Amino acid sequence: HQRGYRQEQGQAPLKENLAAALLWRMNWPQIANQGGSFADLMCG
Repeated sequence: HQRGYRQEQGQAPLKENLAAALLWRMNWPQIANQGGSFADLMCG
């Protein structure tokens, strides 16, 4: 409902598909299934 509210946008520092590939490469699905957690310190 707030589409267009940002006047200027910068480029994302990391493409979404590259981030997903990195998580897959480090076996994140298995780590998550074993109860591991993930903290993105740069988020928010």
